[in-house]
Amino acid sequence: MMNAPSRVEPFSVRVRVVQRWVIVAVAGELDVATAPELATHADRLVSAGRLRVALELSQLTFCDSSGLGVIVGIWRRLRRAGGEFVLVNPQERVVQLLRRTGLEGRLTVWRNRHADDTRLRQVARADVA
Repeated sequence: MMNAPSRVEPFSVRVRVVQRWVIVAVAGELDVATAPELATHADRLVSAGRLRVALELSQLTFCDSSGLGVIVGIWRRLRRAGGEFVLVNPQERVVQLLRRTGLEGRLTVWRNRHADDTRLRQVARADVA
């Protein structure tokens, strides 16, 4: 008897602006085939002067070394430009990947959606004030 194929969520990147922050929601599998798409989005944002980026990862189901390389590249580019970068709601397997690679303490990670929304609103309000 054949097993039904497992359902793989399609990769997607959605971008929305909340005042001076850009929320980039990534869903599906971030791997060698899809990482260039996220890199392209990030390059466009930074080139446009968007230097506060929150990468929302609650729907990211998989991340390989190519995907992690893009995330680190975004972080480095924003840091060099004086920007801010935060990972929002990563699934436990992504947190474990960050831990294993020594990035957990270097990248800012917000794990509680409610708190994250509040933090982003507070930061956005402070930018306006």
